Amino acid sequence: PPSFKANDHALNSVDCGGLRTRAMNITPDGPDRVLFLNGHQSRVLNALLYASIPTDPKAGFIPLVRWLVLSYQAAHPAVLLNLVIDPSIDVYSFDNLKHSVFSATGFDIAEIDTVFVKWLKDQGLITPAHITGDKPWPVGKAAVTIDGQAYGVPSWLCSDFLFSTGSDVASIKTFADLQAFLDKAAKSRRVLVGDLYGTWTIPAFYLQAFVQNHADMTPDAAAAAPIDNDVIARLAKFGTYCSFSNGDPCIDGTFHSANSAKDGAIEQDFDAEQAATDLGFSERSFFLAYYRSVPAALSLTAMPWGDKPDTPRLVYSDAFLTNRAACGKDPCETDAVAFANFMTAAATKKYIAMTTDLPGGDPPRHLLVATKPFYDDKNVKGDPVYAQLATGFLNGNIQPYLTSFTPKLQYDLLSKICPALKKLSPGWKCKVPAKPE
Repeated sequence: PPSFKANDHALNSVDCGGLRTRAMNITPDGPDRVLFLNGHQSRVLNALLYASIPTDPKAGFIPLVRWLVLSYQAAHPAVLLNLVIDPSIDVYSFDNLKHSVFSATGFDIAEIDTVFVKWLKDQGLITPAHITGDKPWPVGKAAVTIDGQAYGVPSWLCSDFLFSTGSDVASIKTFADLQAFLDKAAKSRRVLVGDLYGTWTIPAFYLQAFVQNHADMTPDAAAAAPIDNDVIARLAKFGTYCSFSNGDPCIDGTFHSANSAKDGAIEQDFDAEQAATDLGFSERSFFLAYYRSVPAALSLTAMPWGDKPDTPRLVYSDAFLTNRAACGKDPCETDAVAFANFMTAAATKKYIAMTTDLPGGDPPRHLLVATKPFYDDKNVKGDPVYAQLATGFLNGNIQPYLTSFTPKLQYDLLSKICPALKKLSPGWKCKVPAKPE
């Protein structure tokens, strides 16, 4: 039973015939959970999926969860799969990752941003990984590898893209190109919409811009280097393109709310022609198409911060990591490997990315898939957005983003970036977290 003495009322487990789930986090206001019992199950696998992917607000994730659970259990009938997709579970909190997600009472396997890989490994929270399924994209594999050993199975890739339906932006390759393009945009509306706020977002933009302006430096070296005021100036300048008569929602936190991300509020502004361009991950194109009343061709380009067209673009990534405390031994470890292989198989990725789970007519999610064979599929090749991503980005100069974040590094970066950024752009909200003990 739930403990109603706790501040957060939640049901975390279900018992049925000797099978006991964990970490379900069922709350009155949260998403539903679904379990399928087949009479043959002898053990449970508790899995957490990354929730920051788009879906039809009317359908939610239940259709996807149903298909994934039934498909996995069809091939593994002895396993009861407790599959959780829940935006309320904070997977960007060091404390929550250590004391909840990867605790002994947490998930067996979780799809987590690889910024945490080295910290989780050093904390002894995850096991070495076995990549035995479909081949991952090299940049994804590099992001989960420490001293030659993989600690995760690559799932998704991400980077920042500039979208336009009114102009071809593919030729924009440098920051000077970008400024020239945005300066010509109509002055009767915002030039740009996007989310430029957040304790993870701001360091990501800064390091992305730093590496593009110092191609000889790794992301680790960039994080340790003194503050680069020229890079700060570029961030500040870029933020001004979202400014209009009623403020600058890109930098003041307005566009950062959970509902804006979940339901596509930023993209609705763009589709209502409140802005000339939109900045976001490739999957935000789902909402650009979902809310658009008149279909339009979408042009995109990787966000350029540097002065040369061939400077490296940093790629963020998510991977399946196995919980050492809860799933470090067989049969759980073997079940976790099989689940990661299933989730990263090209066929599964196509089902998710092309929104086969959603009602007919919904646009593709256009997630940047870390599984290399996915891009050989004829439907993927024929998709105009994926065609641009494959030729213009994945086959370009790309490198993995920092995978060695710690609470101290996050504090050190923001304590340097925030004062410098706010000096040039006082309206930019930039929060320095509490200094780690």
